[in-house]
Amino acid sequence: MDTMAQERMGDRRVTLEHLRSFVAVAETGGFLEAGRLLHRTQSAVTQSVKRLEEYLRCRLLERGQGQNTALTGDGARLLPEAKDILLRLDQAVRLMQQPELKGHITLGIQPGENTEALQPVIASCMALNKGLRVQVLSEISSRLIEMLEHGLLDVVIVCRNKEEAVPEDTCRHLLRLESMVWAGSRVETFSAADEIPLVVSVETCSNREAAENALKTAGMRYYLSFVSPSWGGVCSAVAAGFGITVLGQSELGDRHVVLTEEHGLPSLPSMRTELRTKSQSPVIRQFCELIKGLPAFQGQA
Repeated sequence: MDTMAQERMGDRRVTLEHLRSFVAVAETGGFLEAGRLLHRTQSAVTQSVKRLEEYLRCRLLERGQGQNTALTGDGARLLPEAKDILLRLDQAVRLMQQPELKGHITLGIQPGENTEALQPVIASCMALNKGLRVQVLSEISSRLIEMLEHGLLDVVIVCRNKEEAVPEDTCRHLLRLESMVWAGSRVETFSAADEIPLVVSVETCSNREAAENALKTAGMRYYLSFVSPSWGGVCSAVAAGFGITVLGQSELGDRHVVLTEEHGLPSLPSMRTELRTKSQSPVIRQFCELIKGLPAFQGQA
């Protein structure tokens, strides 16, 4: 095999077992706990991480007193990449274990960080199922629900700030239940006399509804300092300092600061990410089962 071919194949000394061991230690904080998680001996996990460090020529973990470990700078750089590799492998295995999907599916998803993770999964699903066509529409949840009811969409993934009744012919599954939080660009405290600058989307979505209802219930004054037609625009405006908004915990960005009741803001409801369909089609039901089984949604509801 020539040098260029070897480069394309990558360094085969680094195995999935090495990456699994490293990720397990990083997430559990110790070799003993990682061994239990992976059903391997502590010494086997230790050797896997040691070999990985040797191959990469860097230290990934700092061994502390007792069984405790901490990521080094290089370890912190590798962790998200290693997790992504393992996640993609898991998704590919799940897709291949399912019967081949054929047909046309219209899927509606609300824009946001918590649904952006679905995009590579859907692309992979289509790549592995040549007879499948998925048409994706990104729209606010209230409109997606309306389109589902009128038969314009087969499946929707929507965000709601409360559990609500659905028609009897609608199948609903809770994918994730997470906290909604106030987000700003800096730490600041508000008083009852303040008029709060609120960044919102043009359309009334679950986030905007939760923010306005919470402030009204608390008797706090606010004004719309920035109104954006897109979720990305809302996040950018908040990060730039135009005001505060409400986001799901998974939607927080690196430039966002979480504000709480200690900063004078009212409490918020939880955010429900739900999968809904009205179809009895075996292909669509199988597609829904695939989404429900994604690692991103495991243990979240």
